[in-house]
Amino acid sequence: MRNRAKKNGISVHGIAGSYVVLLGMDVNEQMRKGLLGFSIERTDRTEDQRYWLSGFKTFEYSASANPPGTLVDTQKNPIQDFHWGDYTAKPGHTYIYRVVPAYGTPENLVHGPEVELTISTEAEDEGSHAVFFNRGVAGSQAYVRKFGNLPPDKVGQPAFDWLSRGLVEAMVGFIRQAKDNGWSLRASVYEFTYIPVLEEFKAAIDRGVDVHIIYDNKDPGE
Repeated sequence: MRNRAKKNGISVHGIAGSYVVLLGMDVNEQMRKGLLGFSIERTDRTEDQRYWLSGFKTFEYSASANPPGTLVDTQKNPIQDFHWGDYTAKPGHTYIYRVVPAYGTPENLVHGPEVELTISTEAEDEGSHAVFFNRGVAGSQAYVRKFGNLPPDKVGQPAFDWLSRGLVEAMVGFIRQAKDNGWSLRASVYEFTYIPVLEEFKAAIDRGVDVHIIYDNKDPGE
């Protein structure tokens, strides 16, 4: 979904996927004077929650109190950019983003007039089609905060479940629908090395399912 809101000399353009909402902000010349950044408050209308979004950047005066990697709320530490990605969104939710410009000084912020943007994320599964996104390198900081600097095999199943974010479970469930030789499965995949899914395809073949797979085949020496 895409949506745009404009008020008080500020415009916000939002683009929502299933797990991410991208926000682009702009201000007119008058509102640009003395602008230090944007504080963003999110209201989740689906789960009835309201809070300020968090980020990593702080002003110099407060940097020593927030070690690198510490999440800080944008009410006191506004986003110093005109583009922001909310990677904590959930599928099938409706959100209201209240974007508030910040002025004054880092030690004494003054918030200006705001603009609100309402946007809904996409559902993962709509019946005929489904799209799932697992977590990868883009979620590395969140992984470290949750599980420490340990590889998934050292953490155990909770880490694999978090990284999967429903993708493996959906793939396994889809393959298992094919019960016998009255079914066919067609797949196009890359990095086709994940043993649990390979085993599911093998089990389907053993059940008599017509399976055809297109996959990448890189030379290990390349």
